[in-house]
Amino acid sequence: MYTIRPATEQDQAAIRSLIRKVGINPLGIKWQRFLIAVNEADALIGCGQVKTHRDGSLELASIAVTEAWRKQGIGTAIIRDLKAANGHPLWLTCRFELTSFYEASGFVEFRDIDRMPPHFRRVKRFAKLYQTLTQQKIRLAVMVCDAPSQMADATWPDVAEGLKTWPRGQEDQHGIHHTQRI
Repeated sequence: MYTIRPATEQDQAAIRSLIRKVGINPLGIKWQRFLIAVNEADALIGCGQVKTHRDGSLELASIAVTEAWRKQGIGTAIIRDLKAANGHPLWLTCRFELTSFYEASGFVEFRDIDRMPPHFRRVKRFAKLYQTLTQQKIRLAVMVCDAPSQMADATWPDVAEGLKTWPRGQEDQHGIHHTQRI
């Protein structure tokens, strides 16, 4: 049995410890943005956060579950609750081999670098440069979930402007609740 709740300042050390243990980038960890899963003893067993970048894009990040609690739906539950609590579209970056995990939560890979928000364009280009310089075969995926339909043919500045008035988590003028795959 577990519970998902907002993190408190007292959870900060446990969050940082779990992030390091699972090998996730520890930069940008602010306990105030986290939802955590705890067991009956209130011990941290999973976490995740949503970051807001300067370009206005929202990033699902730091999804981690302790080894003993994996494959029990905890990561998926954290993602579900973070999606419900934050605006859309929600972006993420992950190693390519993790894309099927995120696809189960409604995310799709977004490959058009020129139409990505500036933050994700920089991350994707840096990853390609890193791969070239190190000769490593690491593939970084950029994924998006619940993007408004206007994203299909728009550039990021157009989309960002449109999102200022986007009815977050609601239907558009055509009665469509967007979980569109791009």
